[in-house]
Amino acid sequence: MALFHSSNSHLQSSNLVLILFHIFLFFSFFIVSATPLSFNYPKFPSDMADELEFQGDAYHSPSNTLALTIGEVDKPFNFSAGRVIYKKPIHLWDNATNNLTDFITHFSFLLFPFH
Repeated sequence: MALFHSSNSHLQSSNLVLILFHIFLFFSFFIVSATPLSFNYPKFPSDMADELEFQGDAYHSPSNTLALTIGEVDKPFNFSAGRVIYKKPIHLWDNATNNLTDFITHFSFLLFPFH
């Protein structure tokens, strides 16, 4: 009698593992994968200035960089501030496939002091 009882509990635990596996497999179909989107702007050519909105003291410099403050050596620039906004929308998903896109940002700044 004890032998029959132990094999029956072994079958029950095997069935439980199988049921849990099927539940996991079923719900894994609903997980949406993400497709990465990448772009890099090491320089900002003058023709790209139309895609950007400059606010405050920000401007496109002749050296194809973005300046966020007024920066002239002989002039004071206390309380100078600006920002640049990219005008075009960046879609974080594909409407046709409903695939999502990862969104991670990295910014690098070079600061040049005036002497």
